[in-house]
Amino acid sequence: MPAPEDSLPQGAIATFHLQVLYRRNSSWQGKLVWMEQDQLQSFRSVLELMMLIESGTQE
Repeated sequence: MPAPEDSLPQGAIATFHLQVLYRRNSSWQGKLVWMEQDQLQSFRSVLELMMLIESGTQE
């Protein structure tokens, strides 16, 4: 049984929820939710994922 959202640990800079939907072409595709901003972004590669995380931690 999953823990309630309010009991999940929070990151010091930002908190992301990552959902990898597929692994194709030697990379990941999926969705990333930035919890503090309530933003959902899709990504098509690990490079895109890292760029999304980096942009979220720099704001």
